[in-house]
Amino acid sequence: MHKLDALRDHFHAVTLLETDSFSKTLRRHRAWVTPRKRLKWAKYPTPKGAPLDELFAHNAKIVRSFYEQPYNPAPALRHHSLRQIIRRAANRDDKTIQPGLLDNLHPPGETRSITADRHRMIPAAKP
Repeated sequence: MHKLDALRDHFHAVTLLETDSFSKTLRRHRAWVTPRKRLKWAKYPTPKGAPLDELFAHNAKIVRSFYEQPYNPAPALRHHSLRQIIRRAANRDDKTIQPGLLDNLHPPGETRSITADRHRMIPAAKP
């Protein structure tokens, strides 16, 4: 969804294969769009054995119109202070977790050769 407008800018035609309207219909959900332009699904119980044609037609129509409109994300509510947003969890070395994960990775030292004769051999990491 987020890249649909960018694809439309670069290609003459874009085809989106959308399956949510069908699968959600089978699970008795009805599509609706919020005032903030978000697609939502609500439970929509039907009598046992009742046809789902109207529900599917409704879902397909709503979802199609939702994807055809330009993507303009609603601004996030700013109820947190900037300090709360910047704060990150730290590991024992007082570094942020994600960059440290990549900095400590040493691919040549992490790889091990595995013998071509794999019978009766179980590859395992060194202790």
